[in-house]
Amino acid sequence: MKTRIMTSIIMMVTIIPIILLGGIPFYVLLLLVVILGSMEIFNAFKSETSELVEYADAEPKLITKGWPLSLKIINVLFVISFIIYPFLWQIINKEPISFALSNFIFPIVLVVAYISLLLIWAVLDKRIQLKHLFFVGFFSIFFGIALQSILLLRGIETDNLLLFYFNKGFYLLFFPLLICILTDTFAYFIGFCFGLIKGYQRHKLIERVSPKKTIEGAVGGFLFGALIPFAFAVAFNWLNLAWWAVLLISSFLSIIAQFGDLVFSLIKRNYGLKDFSNIFPGHGGIFDRLDSILFACITFACIISLL
Repeated sequence: MKTRIMTSIIMMVTIIPIILLGGIPFYVLLLLVVILGSMEIFNAFKSETSELVEYADAEPKLITKGWPLSLKIINVLFVISFIIYPFLWQIINKEPISFALSNFIFPIVLVVAYISLLLIWAVLDKRIQLKHLFFVGFFSIFFGIALQSILLLRGIETDNLLLFYFNKGFYLLFFPLLICILTDTFAYFIGFCFGLIKGYQRHKLIERVSPKKTIEGAVGGFLFGALIPFAFAVAFNWLNLAWWAVLLISSFLSIIAQFGDLVFSLIKRNYGLKDFSNIFPGHGGIFDRLDSILFACITFACIISLL
């Protein structure tokens, strides 16, 4: 518990100022997340390195070499492209980042090319099983789109690429982050408090996915995770929307945050993982910390693009 608390304090002290500053420091942070997250993707879906594979023209062989380094490099470059593209687009066009549909043409082409490359790789390299390559590809695409959503939310309506500070993008990113943090925190706290009631039997949420999560915690996380950010957003006019619209959005994002947490828990259980890595002592890895945030930011970016 002490390790977890100390890690949380260090993360808050280092990461929050970077999110506040925006600009180049924020880009560097995202690039670091790409590298660490890409390592976790390959480590998570590494079970193909210990399975017997039967070939039509040979005896069954035990795969032991793991993922090719070239594929790892290509994968990192692919995810990085989702971050670099908006940055270069803003420099070339000399206008703030926006959610215009034309900005997403290149990422769509990039995804199609990436999927094609993975399929070709699966055909040419007998060491790689298609089912594991599918998960790597899906995860990487989702990861890239999520990080680009985070970047677009933070960098919207800014002409300065060096530092953003308190522009509109700060509040657009802080809003879903606050929802995710409070939903997760209060889900744990409320569930824990119900567990202290003598004789009370807590109700499991989805035991086969996450045995420790309870319905009581989920409801508590939803209420506090939706209402507190809603109150701040309305009081300080973060979104410039009617109060009922803000309430609907905050409620929906709180549900999405819990859904994202469950999805990543399901992946870990299916692949026999406790955590995606141990980069953050007491917390796990990149995806253990960003599970709900990635889902919420993609969803919120889609909502903003439609407003």
